[in-house]
Amino acid sequence: MEKSPQISIFIRYYHPTLEQKRKIVSLCPIENMIWIDEATGDLVAKQEDNTVFHCTDIPDYCIDNDLLGFIEISHKKREYKFAIEGTGARTPESILAAGINA
Repeated sequence: MEKSPQISIFIRYYHPTLEQKRKIVSLCPIENMIWIDEATGDLVAKQEDNTVFHCTDIPDYCIDNDLLGFIEISHKKREYKFAIEGTGARTPESILAAGINA
């Protein structure tokens, strides 16, 4: 079972250098999840419901470089994704319904 990630970037409170932004982008374990917008120069995070990751490097880098709270990676509570694999005797829908009704 997986939780969906929520990435928050607080641009108005912090003003990292271009070098710091590039470092943050390079620390992200998923390519193209966080990038620098060419028009504004701001960091942008893609909000994908099907992408789940755990990353402590980005918040740790922010803490070490006086950017505490610039980027927060959390997971949406009460929202889960999971796969149902049966033996073939029942459909995944009936397995899910039986689990909910139990």
